[in-house]
Amino acid sequence: MRLAALMASPEVMVDAIGPDAENPEPQYLMAARHSVFARLSMQFPLYRDLYNLVRESNPLMFKLGPDARDWLSKWKKPIVQQVRANPACGCDQVATSYISNAEMAKEICANTCQNLGGWAGGWSNQYPAAPLARAVCACKACGI
Repeated sequence: MRLAALMASPEVMVDAIGPDAENPEPQYLMAARHSVFARLSMQFPLYRDLYNLVRESNPLMFKLGPDARDWLSKWKKPIVQQVRANPACGCDQVATSYISNAEMAKEICANTCQNLGGWAGGWSNQYPAAPLARAVCACKACGI
């Protein structure tokens, strides 16, 4: 029982999936503990986004079979191309300049999205949709 508690402790989990001397970036694996997300979020904002995904949805666990790596290698490029060519809601692109209101968004987003299928009409200057002190425009296609 003590071994299980030690293995699931925040310290061990952060050490296991967080950065190390050879890899400055964490593995970005989904943590099962709120405290692990909290600790990793302090240094890596993407963990805050991952935690929000987990809290705001109904995630399901699944196991990939032994051939999963081969399947993913074979299909990665076509899947990425298809998703980027036909995004469900467009792709957020960092705007060419800060947007503070809808009137400004019209011109700035038209310029930002001109080579990405045009502007889909959405924009934000709020984190996490936009990087801090920046704005994003919802373009109709994704950049590669």
